[in-house]
Amino acid sequence: MMSDSAFRSDEVLGTDQAGEPDFRTLVGREGWNRLDMDIQRRFAPGHASTAIHYRGRMDIERSALGLLFATLAQLIGAPLPMGRAGNVPTIVRVSDDRDGGVVWERRLFLNRDRPPACIRSTKRLGPSDGNLADTLLECVDGGLGMVLAVFEEGRSLVFESRSYFLELAGMRVPIPALLTPGRCRVTHAAVAPTRFRFTMEMVHPLWGRTFHQTGLFNDPETAP
Repeated sequence: MMSDSAFRSDEVLGTDQAGEPDFRTLVGREGWNRLDMDIQRRFAPGHASTAIHYRGRMDIERSALGLLFATLAQLIGAPLPMGRAGNVPTIVRVSDDRDGGVVWERRLFLNRDRPPACIRSTKRLGPSDGNLADTLLECVDGGLGMVLAVFEEGRSLVFESRSYFLELAGMRVPIPALLTPGRCRVTHAAVAPTRFRFTMEMVHPLWGRTFHQTGLFNDPETAP
């Protein structure tokens, strides 16, 4: 867990330890072995060395409080979906940022007359020592980030937030839970050998669910 004090953003793993997060190690051997084989393949070491594009469709929901958080997030350049829609064409691009992180970029084609909404985040390992050692951090544009737990549940891979922070002037400042959209839980579940379901839900500690997104995606024609 993150301490109540701010910590320096330059404490992230250095170039001598650069490389994408090893999800197999983060999940643990027993949990990793329980994952569906196709999930293991999609998150195996080196899976993002070449950019991969997954295509699918998503249903997007948010509460009134979710709209407030999405509006505030826009002010710092950290996009959250503003609207609600079903069966939205979506492309997810996964790539290595060449600096120790893996980039997930979702493009939501909400309106054919407008550019797609783009939600981009980078997952990287936390500092090599201290209270964030061996943890996973996820940051979106604008400096908003989360400390994540990664584990297996029902043969699916789950990412679940433990705390939020904001990067300011080279520091990561913790954000109280009540001032966030709530606990974020992302599940990657196998549906068929080349098909999976992505689900993201945020639940505020007082006001309940603020965001919910789910959709089915296909592997590229040539899987890595």
